[in-house]
Amino acid sequence: KEPASTTIEIEKTRVEYELDRYQHARIHVFEMTLGLEKKIIDIDKTLNNGNFRETINNWRVEYGDDSLKSQTGFVIEMRNAFSHNQCPSITRLPNAPIEMYDPQNPPEKGMGIIDQLVAHLESNISQINQYIQDHQKRSSQ
Repeated sequence: KEPASTTIEIEKTRVEYELDRYQHARIHVFEMTLGLEKKIIDIDKTLNNGNFRETINNWRVEYGDDSLKSQTGFVIEMRNAFSHNQCPSITRLPNAPIEMYDPQNPPEKGMGIIDQLVAHLESNISQINQYIQDHQKRSSQ
């Protein structure tokens, strides 16, 4: 017996709005992730090897701690997906509190997924920046 399939109909305009939100979000995602990368390289220039994932992970191991693993992982996945003109897969972001499509939202809100992803990225980068700022204050005392 085959499992019952679930079909969700989504209006074309809603998908178009979501794609438009994605295109606009790309610039913001790159600005945020490049800003974080610059901040990390300013701390230690030897971390700059041209690979974003390695730069962030090496910083976390060298200067951060395991409490930042979820945040740095999310930032890396977002940056890499957007770099390849893709939307990050929810399966690769298991800790992201992303609510799925709600058909009750107006179509001009799109599907709401990109906005949630970007908001969560902003939150993660803010947490990492706060950690860096706190760490630099302790180091200079």
